[in-house]
Amino acid sequence: MEKAGLRAFYYPFGRNGIGGFLLMAKQRPLQDSEIRLFRLFAHSLEDTMGLKVTLRKLKETQRTLEEAFWGVAFALTKLVERRDPYTSGHSLGVAELSRKIGEKLGLSEKELMGLYISGLLHDIGKSTVPLEILVKPGRLNELEMRLIRLHAQAGYEILKDVAFPWPVALVALQHHERLDGSGYPQALKGDQIILEAKIVAVADVLDAMTHDRPYRPKHGIEKAQEELEKDKGTKYDPQVVEACLLVLKDHA
Repeated sequence: MEKAGLRAFYYPFGRNGIGGFLLMAKQRPLQDSEIRLFRLFAHSLEDTMGLKVTLRKLKETQRTLEEAFWGVAFALTKLVERRDPYTSGHSLGVAELSRKIGEKLGLSEKELMGLYISGLLHDIGKSTVPLEILVKPGRLNELEMRLIRLHAQAGYEILKDVAFPWPVALVALQHHERLDGSGYPQALKGDQIILEAKIVAVADVLDAMTHDRPYRPKHGIEKAQEELEKDKGTKYDPQVVEACLLVLKDHA
């Protein structure tokens, strides 16, 4: 291509629906080495544009998968709570409080997301508990208590084969464990209990105490705080309790 004394090399390209061209011009004939270098640069630019389009599509796919993931998580939560109207909103409350406690403890954004999903699914094992036990008014007898305590192990069995990047299944298993070994199902103590389970345990107790249950009316927030303070360091991790109290203070 020649115009007004210029020698030019024109290279059109297109990739994934995006097109364009490169133009190089000089006031002398282009050397073969310049043309080869120009073509190499043009190919590299074309490949880069194609890569950017691919990355954009991957991000769109990732966003779609994340939306589907959260949709499934919320659906599983509703599956449990629709069986027991007394616990409606409980899992969401535990998830939100767990995340806020984690923030006070300085956990990373990835860890906070894991806490939230763990809180949402911590009671998934209750889907295996007979409905008449879940909604029974009054205190449960010893056999009924044994049956309802199976929900922790059942939740672990439901979740253990899901490839979460967080210990969601272990939280379901351990959220009723206590520092002094008085919890269930494994009577774990101290550092045998993972931090995420310690956090969800405190959030679970606080949310449960401040909402109605078939066997008792709800307690006030002050009573729940007293309970946590009383058992801080024996049943509940002291740092987690302190972080929870800070959250409550922020929202007082």
